[in-house]
Amino acid sequence: MNWRSLAAGLCLLSVSSVARAQLVDSVAASSFEYYPSARNGDLPGETQLNVARVSAGLPIRVGEETMLVAGVAYELIDVHPSVGGSFQLHAPKASCGVMHDFSEHWSGLLIGDAGLASDFSESVTSDDLLLSLTGLVTYKFNDSVKLGAGAVYDRRSGTLRPLPAVTVTWRISERL
Repeated sequence: MNWRSLAAGLCLLSVSSVARAQLVDSVAASSFEYYPSARNGDLPGETQLNVARVSAGLPIRVGEETMLVAGVAYELIDVHPSVGGSFQLHAPKASCGVMHDFSEHWSGLLIGDAGLASDFSESVTSDDLLLSLTGLVTYKFNDSVKLGAGAVYDRRSGTLRPLPAVTVTWRISERL
């Protein structure tokens, strides 16, 4: 496996934090993402990704306005660089966070993740460690629409600096 291909895959993946949102919104979730081939900085060729995720969370109410959220997730990251061979990364992780309602309309979320991302063909090192922290503030317009913004600190981007985060929740009907 080429280290440049690995870096490209992890950099592309760093923009996706769907599992965190699913962990908070539901007890169990699964998803699949397809990223078409794209160039990534100075790396040769293009990289195409597929990501399959499953997660389970346990919300624990600790007061009328506050809820702790603990969970586990697993991602299978299928990387297809145009230069070099394809490979898969396995990314198990644990999450822990807190949600707090400040008022009827305003709420906040702070959640941290720790895990690994590796093909496990060699010994696991600190380079395989995943660490991230997400903070969001949301505004609930009504029972159907909620908007939020915040920041994500994610080690997968190569440098620990904030990335913008936006969330939109639109419940079309009671069943969706």
